Amino acid sequence: MIFGTPKYMSPEQAEGRPIDYRADIYALGVVLYELLMGRPPFVADTPVGLLLKHISEPPAPFQRIRPDLSVPAELEAIVTKALAKLPDQRYPMVTEFSQDLAVFEQTLTGA
Repeated sequence: MIFGTPKYMSPEQAEGRPIDYRADIYALGVVLYELLMGRPPFVADTPVGLLLKHISEPPAPFQRIRPDLSVPAELEAIVTKALAKLPDQRYPMVTEFSQDLAVFEQTLTGA
């Protein structure tokens, strides 16, 4: 059985495979993508269609979704890593995800 909100489900969760904390990292990637782009990385007419996109489609590049925004490549890379289809390609722990975001913030503020 599959439980969860399709909008935030990791590919492994959508496939009904075992999940671990990296599914939460994926969900955080979805939230961050949505905060930056004003829409989630995947949109579909049905929950099943949405799950299939999580499983098989890469998230659209920021520039294609919002050409009016200038999002630094470093930030897009962080989000893309969190949204990796394979758990082993995501951040191994949320602390590493947080550290990359903090380093990115420091580059913006010069702190």
